[in-house]
Amino acid sequence: MSAPISRFARPQIKAVLREGARTYLASEWGLYELDQHALKGIAAWQGQPVQCIACAGDGFLLMTEDDSGQTLYTCDGAWRATGQITGVPGEKIKALCATEKGVLAGTKSGLFRLAGGQWARLFGDAHGQGEVLWVRSVDGQHITASVKKMGPGARPALIESADGGQTWAVSASPDYQDIVLAASAQWIVTRWKGARRRSERGETKKHPLSAAAVWEEGWAVLDGDKLETHHAQGHAGSSFYHPLLAEAEQLHLLADRVLVAGVQGAFLVDPARGSVSDLFGGMELPSELGKIKRIFVLDEGALLATATFGSLRSTDGGAHWQPVDAEWTVLDAEHLLKGPDGQWWLACQRALFVSPDNGQSWRYVKLKIKGAHYSELRGGIAIVNQRLFVGTKAGLLCSALSRPDAVEYLPAFEGQSIEALHGDDAGGQLIVGTAAGALWRYGVDDASARRVAEAVVHESVIVGSPSHFVLVSGSRVLDVRDACVLEITPSGGSGEFGMARSGADTFVLWNRTHAWQGRVGGELVPLAHWPMGVRHASVGDGGKRIHTTDRRALRHLSLAAA
Repeated sequence: MSAPISRFARPQIKAVLREGARTYLASEWGLYELDQHALKGIAAWQGQPVQCIACAGDGFLLMTEDDSGQTLYTCDGAWRATGQITGVPGEKIKALCATEKGVLAGTKSGLFRLAGGQWARLFGDAHGQGEVLWVRSVDGQHITASVKKMGPGARPALIESADGGQTWAVSASPDYQDIVLAASAQWIVTRWKGARRRSERGETKKHPLSAAAVWEEGWAVLDGDKLETHHAQGHAGSSFYHPLLAEAEQLHLLADRVLVAGVQGAFLVDPARGSVSDLFGGMELPSELGKIKRIFVLDEGALLATATFGSLRSTDGGAHWQPVDAEWTVLDAEHLLKGPDGQWWLACQRALFVSPDNGQSWRYVKLKIKGAHYSELRGGIAIVNQRLFVGTKAGLLCSALSRPDAVEYLPAFEGQSIEALHGDDAGGQLIVGTAAGALWRYGVDDASARRVAEAVVHESVIVGSPSHFVLVSGSRVLDVRDACVLEITPSGGSGEFGMARSGADTFVLWNRTHAWQGRVGGELVPLAHWPMGVRHASVGDGGKRIHTTDRRALRHLSLAAA
């Protein structure tokens, strides 16, 4: 089907609540109840950005979140608002749970409880970390929560209390980003070590999980596009594959179906029949749902848009779109690169994909890594001397272009987060920027790494050559010639900069309100009529046209007239 991109949009699911036989879904476009395999909207919250929901006695708690902030409501059993609760002062709530002993709220810096009209911190570390991903408690005494980062190493942990939060048992993970997805008295499931009994250490998987569910007799996980279930009592496990499952963060086993939900919407899976049904299919929905996160230019004027609701391709300049044929429907893309053989390589946060047909189809490259997991892909991709290089949060991966799955870490950058990466195939070199605050020149043939300059680098495109290039670092723009770093940040506007390559040494630079065209070593020329709030852009048509997204809508501008 070819249609405007808004036709494919689906609301992002923010939370799922199970209350007995009832199931509720909180979304950016309201609150829904799952009734007889179909969604029924709850009128009081239609069109509202519902972020968190929780049971609270005979009623519920519900939190909305928009540009003005968060609002926490008490609701009766029919979800009618009965009052408001003041949020945790100075904190952003990420998770909610209510018990007889008070409301529990997980925030970016810890866990809080509301009792007697006052919020009190129950858990947080001395380093200002402790972001709570989820919190569970039935009686207010026994509390379990998953923490994203804590301690000097920013490691994830499972925290548990048996005395209402007075003392805590902390089970910290030794591995960065191995967050706890689900846990019970018997089982624990983490992103990188998977599902295992609480007494087992587990082994690092080759790729990360996105969601999990546990029950007394077993567990279920989402591993890319695979739904895997396991029953402990002698029953064989099962696996079911479907592109729509990838990147979902909500997994719930119902009486006769499996509910899978996340940024892509909500789906009912029936593995026995091999079916997946779109719960929002056929609904009248507004056009600006979800996020169009990236827009890329392919060959022959084709465009690739990667959104929370799917990945789509256009051949008419962005007027009409078709879903691509990909092993994962949601491609959470960061970087795109064309190889010497014409294939396109797409680095997503959790996986690498390759297309042999100008973006019509995308194959998942399952990275087989010796050693520590890669946390997430980051910083860019490059091809030099028939070797593929992929930046990650744990170092720089390298493989032969003919065997992209057989990767290994380059010793020179092992354990370092890669923030910028650029390849010079003719010179056989890489430019590498790391989070440690250094820019490096790496010789591919002799495996030599030479520190070029000291510079704090945030994830950036690099434009130019190893001897002279330009990159952005947050709210700064840097010109690097040999070992000299010169700040060339233009005046005007505010916020962090983005940059898109328009040629070997030319680029377009922008912040929240302004944009400029530039050439390495040259002046920055302001662009007129630049749209507000651009988050990503790509240049096409030989540098004459630029395609932008502010995450809500795409815009296509002539650079000559911009």
